[in-house]
Amino acid sequence: MKPGKQLKDKPIGEFVAEDQRTAKVFNAYDIDFYCHGDDLLSEVCEAKSLNINHVFKDLETITSAPYKGVNYKHIPLDELADSIQNIHHSYIEAQLPILSNHLDTLCESHGEVHEGLHMLRSLFNDFARELNSHIKKEELILFPFIKKLQKALNEKRIDASLFGSVKNPISIAKEQHNNEDERFRFISQLTKNFSGFIGNCETYKTLIKLLDEFEHNLHTHIHLENNILFPKAIALEQKYCNA
Repeated sequence: MKPGKQLKDKPIGEFVAEDQRTAKVFNAYDIDFYCHGDDLLSEVCEAKSLNINHVFKDLETITSAPYKGVNYKHIPLDELADSIQNIHHSYIEAQLPILSNHLDTLCESHGEVHEGLHMLRSLFNDFARELNSHIKKEELILFPFIKKLQKALNEKRIDASLFGSVKNPISIAKEQHNNEDERFRFISQLTKNFSGFIGNCETYKTLIKLLDEFEHNLHTHIHLENNILFPKAIALEQKYCNA
């Protein structure tokens, strides 16, 4: 079955927002649904020289059974913000020191021979500082801002002058998401480039596994914010503040 115009012109982030199983298909085709969720399926396939019929068939196959996962689109904004903070932000805060410790161990064990490990550790530490700063700003500024919108909605009263525009901090957050993803991709690939030299090291094997898990969490985290939380917050503000 070929996709109709409505599905061809559907943003890729919406597919995953409606059914998270579709993320597996997009990952298989190296399609970025988290940072570039606004891109249309047809445009993405054309840009990457992919056969849209093949992609659509895979999407149909993976969603053929009823979806039993969480539908985050139906979760109130304040609850979704809390969920992102409690699950994904907490994961980041817990995992960054562990990843850093593994890099320290690799530098101590192999850094004298493979000096590039020291540069890798420095790049990762810079990334970790920036990511920690980003999530703290979300927790202290953006998320409370969004929760006020939800609270005002529940009370049927929103004062536009009180909130300003939620688009401003969201725009900054999305730009930072792009930067974080690019930096982490570079760090992850750079780490894997050492496989031919220290691939038998157990610490290295564990680090690769942890980096892959971290990347999956980071993409899910960014997706929930970029494709669900942020659009809902903007739509809520526009509906009640600009009426």
